[in-house]
Amino acid sequence: MTNFIPLFPLDIIVFPEEEVTLHIFEERYKQLILHCLADKKPFGIIAPNTENGILEVGTAVEVTKVIHTYADGKMDIVVKGKSTFSVIEYIAEIPNKLYSGAIVTHLPYNTKAVKVDAKLLVNKLIALYKKLEYAFPLQENNGEITSYQIAKIAGITYTQAYYILCLEKEDQRLEYLKRHINALLGEEKPLSHLINNISLN
Repeated sequence: MTNFIPLFPLDIIVFPEEEVTLHIFEERYKQLILHCLADKKPFGIIAPNTENGILEVGTAVEVTKVIHTYADGKMDIVVKGKSTFSVIEYIAEIPNKLYSGAIVTHLPYNTKAVKVDAKLLVNKLIALYKKLEYAFPLQENNGEITSYQIAKIAGITYTQAYYILCLEKEDQRLEYLKRHINALLGEEKPLSHLINNISLN
């Protein structure tokens, strides 16, 4: 599906289903959030890039909670990742709007795995956390454990997080995380060669 989405360029990577707390203080983003709340529509969080303004892939998020609204219009809000998207056309200036936007195509959102067992990766991480004497941060649940949940606790870099965001299939993401975790355990070589073609400058 292709459509227009308001953009919030922000130097973080948000995964689908992830919840993030944001402090909104710039006038353009206060306007963006108010418009999205009024229209009950999502906006896109996408990392900035000095070469061409923004990166190619971002995450559509929706406001799930307004924690506090200050007298000057600043806000503390909670957003939740819904899906990833790829930018077709970046629109830096929108008539009568302070914020930017883009024509995007929404990428397939699939967390069903076939080849790689997510729970096996979690067990490897539990062993690693125990070895490092850290408390394991992922709570036990009866639902499906996804690659995005694993990625948040697997010690990945910012560039690796973006690489995972760009992968459309759950099997691809889990396979990458398996090799990353094996590299942390000394069982495989580091995976830096897989992401050398991604520039976040």
